[in-house]
Amino acid sequence: KLRASILLRKFGGSFGDVGLFETLSLVTKTRKQLHRAVQVVERDDKAGLILCRVPPNKVPLWFPEASPDLIDSDPFGLAYDHYHGAFIGEVPFKDGVVVDAGGYVGEFALYALSRGARQVVIFEPNEKSLECIQRNLGDAVDDGRVIMVKAGMSNEDGECKVFQVDVASGYTLNPDMAGGDDGGPGGGESIPVRRLDSVVEEHGIELVGLIKMD
Repeated sequence: KLRASILLRKFGGSFGDVGLFETLSLVTKTRKQLHRAVQVVERDDKAGLILCRVPPNKVPLWFPEASPDLIDSDPFGLAYDHYHGAFIGEVPFKDGVVVDAGGYVGEFALYALSRGARQVVIFEPNEKSLECIQRNLGDAVDDGRVIMVKAGMSNEDGECKVFQVDVASGYTLNPDMAGGDDGGPGGGESIPVRRLDSVVEEHGIELVGLIKMD
């Protein structure tokens, strides 16, 4: 209901005191509006990525191309300026170090940097998402404002078996939810995992101002 109200405000709608059926109808209508607003700028079929511009954001972002309805299936993550601004509010990013546990394509890191974060540490094990982060945040990665940790976050350093839900949604620990190309419940893959404390110590970070875990 909160997510619906955020998107409704974006398109000038109102929420009010409505029931579940009306709520779902409003969510569906708003998702379709956002879907229609998305502009496909470029496709990289070899890499399986798609470059999209989501108004009012002026800078397009790279995303894994899972299916034709990718944009419609993940409108909250794409509209990152409204989504994160509404949920985080006035968190003081300025000059702080932010940890993004589950970086996806780097949209939250971009938001944090735009709010004045000094540095963002991104944990992300998915190869396609990592490629998107590199493309979307290349300059910030090169100058050290973004640290890419090519691993998941865990309570110990090592490896963890995960199953892919789909290209857009990433991984799950539950084999019953598997739906990607890893062979389903009988497949899965091992990904590297790191402790947050290990990474912070490795990069000499003295203070973390915000941890976002998704």
